[in-house]
Amino acid sequence: MTKRILSLAFASLALAGQVMAQPGEPRCITPHKPAPQRAAETSATSTVFGYCGDLQTALAPAGDLNTKKGAAMQINAAIARKYAGAKVTAVLVANGTTQSSSAKIVDIDIFCSTSLNNDPIATASGKMDLQKFGAYTEYKLDKPVDIEIGKTFYVGYTFTHDSSDDYPVAVDYAPSTWPGGFIGWTMSGSENMQWENISAQYGMAGIRLRIEGDNLPQNQASLTAFSLAASTLEAGVPTMAAVAVINEAANAIESVGLTYSLGDSEPQTVTGRFDTPLAPNLTGVAYVTLTPEVTGANQSLSLKVCEVNGQPYSNENDFPKTATLTVIEQGSGFARNVVIEEKTGTWCGYCPRGIVGMEKIKAEITDGSLIPIAVHSSDPMAVSSYSAINSTLNGAPSAMVNRNFISIGQIDPNYNELKLAYEIARQDPAVAEITINSVEEGTRVTTFDISTKFAMDETNARYRIALAAVEDNVGPYPQTNYYAGSNVDLDGWEKNPDPTSTIFNDVARVIKTYQGAASTVPSAIEAGTTYSYTKGALDNTAIKDRTNARYVALLINSLTGRIENAASIPSPSSDAALDNIGAATENEGPVRYFNLQGQPVENPVRGQLLIRTCGSRSSKIVF
Repeated sequence: MTKRILSLAFASLALAGQVMAQPGEPRCITPHKPAPQRAAETSATSTVFGYCGDLQTALAPAGDLNTKKGAAMQINAAIARKYAGAKVTAVLVANGTTQSSSAKIVDIDIFCSTSLNNDPIATASGKMDLQKFGAYTEYKLDKPVDIEIGKTFYVGYTFTHDSSDDYPVAVDYAPSTWPGGFIGWTMSGSENMQWENISAQYGMAGIRLRIEGDNLPQNQASLTAFSLAASTLEAGVPTMAAVAVINEAANAIESVGLTYSLGDSEPQTVTGRFDTPLAPNLTGVAYVTLTPEVTGANQSLSLKVCEVNGQPYSNENDFPKTATLTVIEQGSGFARNVVIEEKTGTWCGYCPRGIVGMEKIKAEITDGSLIPIAVHSSDPMAVSSYSAINSTLNGAPSAMVNRNFISIGQIDPNYNELKLAYEIARQDPAVAEITINSVEEGTRVTTFDISTKFAMDETNARYRIALAAVEDNVGPYPQTNYYAGSNVDLDGWEKNPDPTSTIFNDVARVIKTYQGAASTVPSAIEAGTTYSYTKGALDNTAIKDRTNARYVALLINSLTGRIENAASIPSPSSDAALDNIGAATENEGPVRYFNLQGQPVENPVRGQLLIRTCGSRSSKIVF
């Protein structure tokens, strides 16, 4: 389970089924199953180099049928420097795929050239079997290509694309900045091919090089990223970390040693092994266990590669990766509520996926521990006070959970990822709790009575409180729907038109402020002491119908930006805010109790978490 959790921080969303392309873009298809792979043979004097990871998808470049198309990768200056003095002797090409049930062989012409449209300096020819997606075939070049410092060149293959059923370019669909995802096509009446680097959208093409030489680099690696199972650790409790490592050598890597230190603790060394040997220039994930010893807030965790394949390794240009964490005494933490902030918009054709995901997880988690906030951008529901989310999250739909990028990261708001992210966050002990004791609504301003309590003493606490309001049943507005008419099962959206008239829930109306307000929590705090904040005031004029509104309080660590805990309470405007049940008088209505789903509780039981209402006031209480 822990490895499954950690993998979320490195996950890339794979395509599901066929995706319709925009004009000029490649068409893509996800085959059912890649062909089984046999590891390429390597030795001290011969290795296989490439940018491509596990193959997921196949492309058909844009352009007309019966024209020349292709794929390529570049050996840039950094790679040329690493392998200077060696030679490229062969090229390995992965098979694409076809939708046809018949056997299909495609002739390919392999080239090495100084520019994508220059005459080749070395060539080979071969045949691609589209019925065996992902299988690599090695083709020997007609002459070796010298690798020299400062000399960049391209390696690729071309083919005649004669059927719309065929997708002859296999890619890993892992967006990257490596120059390994060039695709080319020929327009009718033109002799030269047009080339485009699609690495950032579709990842790397299935092309690898056989490199031979006497002084190939051995046992070199760098740490590129890491993820922890929790952002708040407990002293003496082992915590698993996933470390992403790039193999910078010519030999495969089976294990990597890392030195880590946390705060003022002495450095420790741990070793992680890869499930399968990590090929040259590829990034893989290994798992190690870290055990914090000393409690403290906002401690710096530092990790760096110190061993490769059991051999000592040091690189002065390989700087440590760091993160800021808090370590508390075992068992002293609080239960953590989970805030999901989703970036969405009516213009976003794939955002119905997020709408469905959020509604499904809300229906499943009804104990109040889930706090969903849908932040709209560039549509009628957008609010300027929440615009900072646009620079935090890339694209839409997307989401973050408790603004935690050390163990979760940016996620796609489909139900499966939301559920997994929720489970991760709930397992993370909270250093504090925050409670909304009551709210009172005025004509333009809602005031809050809030309390916080912490698990440890701090003399330089960096916490802030942010206040927000969200509203349900907003609209209707036309939601762009790219799923219209598709074969994707999306709770009926595939049967809806494009656009679809939609009522929206959890709509962010205002936040004050995104990073939290200063002086809302003392800088010196003691464990177990309750701190009150009664000066919180939020402009409520953006709320259209208060009976559909909820108020949220976020406790934010201003040093890390993470939400340490949160609380939510329905608007006290009337009992209509609680499923439109009953009505209370303005000043002297009867006391009534509701559960967190707005259902009346006639006979409260001691220990229940309830909403208590009286007139225009409501508060969350333990009965």
